[in-house]
Amino acid sequence: MVRADDAEAALGAFLGRLVLPANWQERVLEILQEQLGDKRDVTQERARIEKQLIRLKRLYVLGDLTELEYLAERDRLQAQLVTLTPPAMPDLERAAELLQDFGAIWEAETLPEQRKTVHRLLAKVYLDSGERGPVAAIEPKAEFAALFGMAESGAEDDILLLEPGSELVEW
Repeated sequence: MVRADDAEAALGAFLGRLVLPANWQERVLEILQEQLGDKRDVTQERARIEKQLIRLKRLYVLGDLTELEYLAERDRLQAQLVTLTPPAMPDLERAAELLQDFGAIWEAETLPEQRKTVHRLLAKVYLDSGERGPVAAIEPKAEFAALFGMAESGAEDDILLLEPGSELVEW
């Protein structure tokens, strides 16, 4: 068991020590360009599937497909459309400002505000009542992962920073 106030204090101290490197803006631009390329791919795939749906409807209207064939293929294509989600385009400038001044912001916030901030930034927080504790690892939300990945905390006893979607394994 870990006391909540100990975990919150450790988390606030860790986040407050994070410092972005001087060239973070160039690195953010690289990330955005990669995401924009992914977004273009998704947009092109979405357009391709929508055209297939139009052609499929024509085939059904012309009688070249049975109703069951049409419905099965339409449902398959619509399921593909649902899975196409463009990558999130986070407001990295705002997130970077938050990380740069996090210590001051954290100290000025009330406990409920601190909890909201943590919920906005982090997907998971791993607690440990043993040697590593009270906070063993954190997983930032996907839209903030790049900033967390390039930030440095300047401490030897760092909290482990996990990639989004990864799982903590025993070390």
